[in-house]
Amino acid sequence: MILIRVTRRTILYSSSLCLGVTLIVVLAVALAFKAFTDGKTKPEPKKPAQSVSKTDGEKSGGTTKSSESRGNEIPSFWTDADVPSAGARRKLTINGVEFVFCWIPEGSFVMGSPREEYNRYNDEVQHEVRISQGFWALETEVTQEMWTRVMDDNPSRFHNSERRPVENVSWDDCQSYVEKLNAFNLCPKGFEFSLPTEAQWEYACRAETTTPFSFGFSLNGDNANCDGKNPYGTDPPGASIGETSTVGSYQANPWGLYDMHGNVAEWTADWLGDYPKYRTTNPKGPERGRNRVYRGGSWRDKAAYCRSAYRASAEPNARADGVGLRLVLVKVDETSHTRL
Repeated sequence: MILIRVTRRTILYSSSLCLGVTLIVVLAVALAFKAFTDGKTKPEPKKPAQSVSKTDGEKSGGTTKSSESRGNEIPSFWTDADVPSAGARRKLTINGVEFVFCWIPEGSFVMGSPREEYNRYNDEVQHEVRISQGFWALETEVTQEMWTRVMDDNPSRFHNSERRPVENVSWDDCQSYVEKLNAFNLCPKGFEFSLPTEAQWEYACRAETTTPFSFGFSLNGDNANCDGKNPYGTDPPGASIGETSTVGSYQANPWGLYDMHGNVAEWTADWLGDYPKYRTTNPKGPERGRNRVYRGGSWRDKAAYCRSAYRASAEPNARADGVGLRLVLVKVDETSHTRL
């Protein structure tokens, strides 16, 4: 007979071994169950936002909203029921380039200049204008990048930066540009790209101001790119850059629009004609004419030509290195496709 000696140490060792094996088995089962459940519930990576977004929080809500879209689809916030506040911004990407628009609310203003305004012209007759439909205005002048991505050419004289405004474009060229943009079918429902009417341009430029410039009574190249050697409303001459500057280099007006004074003048939709002497709503200029109106003055102009009320014009096929454009998005009748 064989005797097996069992000691207290042997029993303790055996018990410890059994306990260790049990813990290992339990841990292995737990890890397997976690891996199984993670595989079923792990979310897919979030796709990055594309193309269009609301950029600034509305003043009424104070929060910033964003939206994801595929390609160049237009999210609902462009046409939502809430009326945007003045200067609210929306971003639209076209062919990889961002176009930022500011909301210009409906309202009334006095167009033209008062008789006592220094260096005014007789065609700046004051009259009350009602803008019955709000619209979106491009935050900056159309840049060379915005132009070339649509038109595949750059006619500008000063073409050493894509962020400078496009110039050397005629009114006819601008119509071709607008036509191509509208053919992309990227506009919010009920809107289309256009040049502003002369009344829309001055209304947006003034942004509820009544002074010669949206920033005050004087200019010598400090607040806008112009010929500062020929100042307005002040004696000391200022800077004269002698060429265009990057858009947005100077302070925006109260509704968030840059370079409404100087840099490049901007074509409008209207033929040149005399102003009415009475109150009018949504004026569009004469039905026919010889010259199209451009506004705002340019880098080569003396400060007086950059006033909010100053008017200039040229034949529709004329081009100059001081004239460009600014887009607007305007409401249209979806049946007749005419501007409201």
